[in-house]
Amino acid sequence: IAYSRRYAYPNRQVYNDTLDYSVKPHAKDLAELIRILDLGPVHLVGHSWGAFTSLKATIDNPELIKSLVLGEPPAHSLISNTKIGDSLINYIIENAFIPSDKAFKNNDDPQGIAAFIGGVMGDSLVYSKVSDATRERWLQNTIEMRGCVKPESIITIPPEHVSGIKIPVLVIKGDSSPLYFGKIADTIYSLLPNAKLHTLSNSSHGLQGNNPKEFNKTVLNFINEN
Repeated sequence: IAYSRRYAYPNRQVYNDTLDYSVKPHAKDLAELIRILDLGPVHLVGHSWGAFTSLKATIDNPELIKSLVLGEPPAHSLISNTKIGDSLINYIIENAFIPSDKAFKNNDDPQGIAAFIGGVMGDSLVYSKVSDATRERWLQNTIEMRGCVKPESIITIPPEHVSGIKIPVLVIKGDSSPLYFGKIADTIYSLLPNAKLHTLSNSSHGLQGNNPKEFNKTVLNFINEN
C-alpha cells in the first residue's frame, strides 16, 4: 500500500506559514491510516521525507510496526553538535534548503524544485536531466516541498529515541549520495541493536529511482526474512 501524504498531490494542497509541514502530522496520519485499515503490525518502507516520517511513526507507535526500511531520512539532529555533522548539515542547508526557499518566496516554483532536488542529489543539473513526466510530478507536489524547506520543518529526534527501536530495521544509503545522508544512515545503523545497513550501488539520494532493481531486491529480501 502506498499513499499520498497531506499537502501532496492529489490531496488538497495549501501553503500557509501557520501550518505544520514537519513529519509530525505525517507520522500521525500514517499511524491512523494503519489503524483505520487494521493493518498492523506492518512492514514499513520509507524514502527521504517518507523515511523521516516512518522513523517518527515507529518511535511514537512501536506496536504498529513489524519491520522498518529507512532510505536516507533527513534527520539532522542525529548528527548535530559534532564538527563533521554540523558541517554536513550546513552544507545541505546552504545548497538545498536556502536556495530552494528563496526561489519559492520569489514565486519561481520550477527553480525552487530544481534547487532542492539538485542540492539533495548532489547534482545541480538533475532537474534538467529527468523526463518531462518526472518534472511534472515534482511540480504537482510544489506545496509540500515548499513547506518542507522551512527551517522549522526539520524536527529534532533524540538519538535515544532511535536506539529504543527494537524491531528489525534496514537502513539504505546511496553510494553516490551527498555525505550528509550517508552520515545520518551510518549513525542510525550505529544506534540500532537489530539493524542492517545496505549501500545501494550506482545511486544518489534517489535510491529506488536510481537503481530500482537492486533496491527492490534488497527490500523484499529483508521483508521476507522478517
